[in-house]
Amino acid sequence: MRQRFQDSAAFIRRFGFPAYLAEACFRVLSRLFYFECLQIIVLRRDSVQPAKENVGIRLTGRVAEIAEVEALASNPDWGIGETKLGLLRAGDSCFFSFVNGELGGYSWVHTGGAPQLLPGLKLSIPEMYLYNFAALTLPQYRGVGMQSFRHLAILSEPQWAGKLGLLGFVNFRNWASRKGQAKSGYRKIGSLLVLGSRRRFLVLLSPKLRSFGVRRIQ
Repeated sequence: MRQRFQDSAAFIRRFGFPAYLAEACFRVLSRLFYFECLQIIVLRRDSVQPAKENVGIRLTGRVAEIAEVEALASNPDWGIGETKLGLLRAGDSCFFSFVNGELGGYSWVHTGGAPQLLPGLKLSIPEMYLYNFAALTLPQYRGVGMQSFRHLAILSEPQWAGKLGLLGFVNFRNWASRKGQAKSGYRKIGSLLVLGSRRRFLVLLSPKLRSFGVRRIQ
């Protein structure tokens, strides 16, 4: 009981009491039925935060070749499984980021306009936005501004120069990620609720998402 109280107090200090209440409500609801709340976020081109400058650190990036990504898949540290490789072969792109010439992370980019957020849940998104997901930075390179660099570098690629910005999603319970995304310049444009079971569920889109052009693909 004491450890639970300490964990709760630490959570409140880090994320606030409203987040603690939301977490408690989710735990109650999830005992009754499958329930998820996803926030769709957007990073517009003019809101991209420039990467902070670090003396002696040079950040570069480029779109990876399929063979390069396949070569990394054998190393579990990179978190590249058959699902990601399948997306790559289906037309998605993997953007490599380098620190002083050493590969330090990646970010997946979907350009087909119909990303799958959860098993059985595909969305149609506006053509003028890229769907950015599955980013990874190796632990030794965290804190050098790689995430901000990737955002700007992706939108600077010639094939994506006409895009208005990046779209993504974050689970409302992923408090650390939400905090980091907001710091990067992402802003919430709406939410969707998933209710039912993992096999059959209802998806409710907020009016803001609908007005933005986001739809579920059955």
